[in-house]
Amino acid sequence: MINIQPLGNNVLLKRYAEEVKVGALILPDSHQIENQGIVVAIGPNVSEVAPNQRVLFSSYGGKFVKYQEQEMIMIPEEEILGVFE
Repeated sequence: MINIQPLGNNVLLKRYAEEVKVGALILPDSHQIENQGIVVAIGPNVSEVAPNQRVLFSSYGGKFVKYQEQEMIMIPEEEILGVFE
């Protein structure tokens, strides 16, 4: 359970990691798009995304936050480029 409430237009993300299989092989994380995340929490001024959505964000955006042994990313809503459907 996350107890961090982002302020303003900030969004808290955890990195999205999907296990990719090709035949019997499992591809390493380096094969994936690294700037994908799952929205964990949103600030009061966020209007474009909601918790549990998978998003694409700017590669060099946001600040890394470590909370309860998990690495998260706090990013302004403007640096989110799109939402996966």
